[in-house]
Amino acid sequence: MRFAEIARLLLQRAGGGLSLTEAAKLLGTSRQALHKRVITGSALGMMDGAELVLPKFQFVEEENRTSILEGLAKVIRLFDASRVGRWSALQFLLEQDPNLAVAPVQALRTGEVQKVVDAAAAYLDADED
Repeated sequence: MRFAEIARLLLQRAGGGLSLTEAAKLLGTSRQALHKRVITGSALGMMDGAELVLPKFQFVEEENRTSILEGLAKVIRLFDASRVGRWSALQFLLEQDPNLAVAPVQALRTGEVQKVVDAAAAYLDADED
């Protein structure tokens, strides 16, 4: 399967993707502020061709406002440090993990941030450093 097809399927499983403009509007912030969050790893965004796309699953509705899923930044930063890429981070987050018995995104949604961080480290073999 070509990368473009794999990327499309991953985004589909993530609930679709938003452009930087759409995501900034959803969060009630500027494009520049959100772009900075993507660069620093506190929001998940990947290049899809020439466009930055942000998977929808990371946006959560809390008390009439939208925010980024709690704990996601810790996972993104592990993947960034290992240099395997954000698409790999998305795949990890969506697929059932043997250490968690659920998809990491589901564990994040239930507040199990440290368990997901530990599972990501094991996935990346970073726990042996």
